Amino acid sequence: MSPMSRYPTAGSSSTSAEADRRQAYRHLGDATRPRPGSSFLNIRVKDIEAVYAEWSARGANFLTPPKQHQYEIRCYIRDPDGI
Repeated sequence: MSPMSRYPTAGSSSTSAEADRRQAYRHLGDATRPRPGSSFLNIRVKDIEAVYAEWSARGANFLTPPKQHQYEIRCYIRDPDGI
């Protein structure tokens, strides 16, 4: 079991949350084994589209664009330190 599978994503079904985790892992490399020490951080913002555009323009490496989920819009960004 992956360490992230213990943490359901707020506001979505477990199926949707698991699909999001698999997608993020595919971008990181091995979809079956997260990197040692992997973690995640949720940052809530008022306007995700504006933050996505601004941070992308500044060179942020997003794993996904903003995507509508059941109760919220989410996107995933790569850790700039490579963790």
